[in-house]
Amino acid sequence: MDDGSHIHGATLYRDANCNGVLDTASDPLVAGPLLFMGDEGSVAFQALSRTIPAGGRIYWLLAVDLSPGVPPGRPRLALGRPD
Repeated sequence: MDDGSHIHGATLYRDANCNGVLDTASDPLVAGPLLFMGDEGSVAFQALSRTIPAGGRIYWLLAVDLSPGVPPGRPRLALGRPD
């Protein structure tokens, strides 16, 4: 399956109220939308810098734009940090 034909883009938000649900009225846009190109492709949010105090937490929401008719369980996404 060509993931590039099913994933249109990705947008990163900070989950301001930490409820795990995107609320564009209160969750600030951090980066994106970024286009997803090609099968087995990736997106990279550049120049993100956040200071998290000791014992603190920041919650993020990744919104992915999928095309209609994407089969259940596909595509699979992996989150990571560049080396």
